[in-house]
Amino acid sequence: LGAGERVGLGLGQALEAGMRFRVYGGDHSPWVQAVLLGLHDKGIEHSLQGTPPLGVFLRAGVLMPAASVDGGPWQHQSAALLKRIGYQPPTKKELEAITDAWQGVLHRADSALHFLDAFARMRERHASPLVRLTRHFLRSYAALYFFTLLRIARRRLPPEPADFGDQFLHWQERLKKSGGPFIGGKAPNACDLLLFGIVQCHASIPTPPLAALQGDRRLAPLRAWIAQMQTRFKGYPHLYSGAHFKPSAPAPQPASPAERAAFWLGLAAMLALIPLSLPLVLYQITRVPR
Repeated sequence: LGAGERVGLGLGQALEAGMRFRVYGGDHSPWVQAVLLGLHDKGIEHSLQGTPPLGVFLRAGVLMPAASVDGGPWQHQSAALLKRIGYQPPTKKELEAITDAWQGVLHRADSALHFLDAFARMRERHASPLVRLTRHFLRSYAALYFFTLLRIARRRLPPEPADFGDQFLHWQERLKKSGGPFIGGKAPNACDLLLFGIVQCHASIPTPPLAALQGDRRLAPLRAWIAQMQTRFKGYPHLYSGAHFKPSAPAPQPASPAERAAFWLGLAAMLALIPLSLPLVLYQITRVPR
């Protein structure tokens, strides 16, 4: 779920008065989504940026999510950040089952044009137009990085399952035993947030698992859970699943034409500098833990 420091802080610390999160990451990432969902559900003030601060980039490249709390050191790992927000961390087995539900993610890179256009459309949320344009320009490096990573991973990962619906059956059984509409029971827990982040990832650039979630007859209870999550997170600005499941919700507001143009200009620059940018991408990929 990402690399970085483990955060060993108590669950109640996220509720301190005035606590503010500054988050780095793209809202296509399930792990970034989980953190943003947790912050939204707890009503914790936060900001989001799609490019890493220089110190984060030098230490961990474009690996996401990362967050700074009240101006403190930047910390990684979605599970650890959820603990900082105030959620009981998932167990190792739960994390493995959540990661299993991410199978099919490699199809995000089936079309280079669709993949890159989706990165261009992710909106930067900053008051300064100049900052937004600059971040869109620089985000092109992250797009190149993740596209390359997904294409390399196709050659190294085990074959995909014959039926993408199978990977969600575990969570249906958990829902049946939860005693409520969420995996956490009456309210979402960290597993709800992480799994719903997986759903947002599959929906942000539609992949075969999205079709399974929509049409597999076995997954009706999971679709009911998605409906419960979408109702709870009505007004959440990063809800990609709202266009694919009921109750319907507006898609996230896209970047402006000028901001998208800045992204494509940045990508052109990255490609023009490919003798430098590609080796850096490949070097940073080799540093990512399994």
